[in-house]
Amino acid sequence: CLGFFMIGTLGAQTLGERWRSLIADTVALDTHQVRPDYFILVPVLRYLPETRWSLVLAGNYIFRPRKSTPGTRPSNVRLSASITQNQQYIFRPHFEIFTPDNRWFLKGGVTWTRFPELYYGVGNHQPLEREEMYSFDLFRLYGRVMKRHGKNLYCGGHWTLESMYRMRYPEASLLFKEPVTGNTGGLASGPGAIAIWDNRKNIYFPANGVYAEFQFSIYNKLTGSDFQFTSWTLDLREYISLRSHKDVLAFQAYGQFNPGDPPFRMMGLLGGENTGRAYRDWE
Repeated sequence: CLGFFMIGTLGAQTLGERWRSLIADTVALDTHQVRPDYFILVPVLRYLPETRWSLVLAGNYIFRPRKSTPGTRPSNVRLSASITQNQQYIFRPHFEIFTPDNRWFLKGGVTWTRFPELYYGVGNHQPLEREEMYSFDLFRLYGRVMKRHGKNLYCGGHWTLESMYRMRYPEASLLFKEPVTGNTGGLASGPGAIAIWDNRKNIYFPANGVYAEFQFSIYNKLTGSDFQFTSWTLDLREYISLRSHKDVLAFQAYGQFNPGDPPFRMMGLLGGENTGRAYRDWE
């Protein structure tokens, strides 16, 4: 299981401040005017020891469906793709769609990667000296369908499919010497239920409000999964404006619990864009 609590302040930043301001204005919801559509495309060239040179392309199309009312939240379709000098790649198209008047909320995406990750073993007290790198191919598909109830509550179902294959690591690796569930790859597939309470005015750059998400998933042979386990996730966030909206005080409490025998890569993790931005994914 994984659980943590975070407090942070979100203020003006010198790097990218104008860029963030442009996007914040684009998706602002505290207005009676339906804003026009926007398309943003960002190419990046970077170097990492694990990948050498890589080209990254990130795009985001922000829009509202036709016949949307002024209170309809902005939808978006985004793409993140990269290819490296070591013949590694990441391809991740995703979407979030709000129908007019926010009656339905649709979210989903595909992840297709061949990329290295760091591994230290399973548990909370693994020493940094155990760090090693392994690589694999991953295909992930997920989708959510939720209906609005009342003003701020969304309820519905979802399905997640994740296939991990072509595992590559040496015989001296921890994954070989200390086998864990999923060290040879496999398929996890299963449905679930989800409920979200969200009264934030701006869903991309929130300055106030509460976001609470509860998600339950089940994986077993009947759902086509090689692994048998359940997953319970709770994500609680609160945003408080400070200094006339110039700064925001943010709180987050997050917990993930996986009874059963989940593959190691679907255990609770800390890191990435959603759960601990100070840490990279899988580090």
